[in-house]
Amino acid sequence: MPERSEHSSTVIVSSSASAAEARAEVRRLFPLLGGPETFVEEAAVCVSELVENVARHGGRFGRVRVSIDLATGLAELVAEDDGPGFGAVPEVGAARGLGQGLAAVARLMDSLEISVAAEGWRGARVCARRWPHSEPSLPRVARK
Repeated sequence: MPERSEHSSTVIVSSSASAAEARAEVRRLFPLLGGPETFVEEAAVCVSELVENVARHGGRFGRVRVSIDLATGLAELVAEDDGPGFGAVPEVGAARGLGQGLAAVARLMDSLEISVAAEGWRGARVCARRWPHSEPSLPRVARK
């Protein structure tokens, strides 16, 4: 049986204190990709910011998924909640208006995708991706 290439862990966000558990998952999984230590620590900062956003704005339910894919080298952080969602999502490439936390995530990761509430659904989904051997450059924010 072939070895699994995808590994993930989901942290239920009950408060800002959930950030410690999410950082521990980043520090457990992300080194498996073989990137530099700064990659792991920057991802730990990002997951803390995502947990803080979910705890502060997320309504009654929130979670953060930490995942890696050994086959592609992709690291991914996904935050989802049932809060009021975002108002207008900034245009692609614009980190202004995201707040300091999401702007930091946009700077430190390779991509940031924000999905706003759709008809019949409340909440927000934020997906940040990075490859361990890349150096983040200008923020790239996609809206959905």
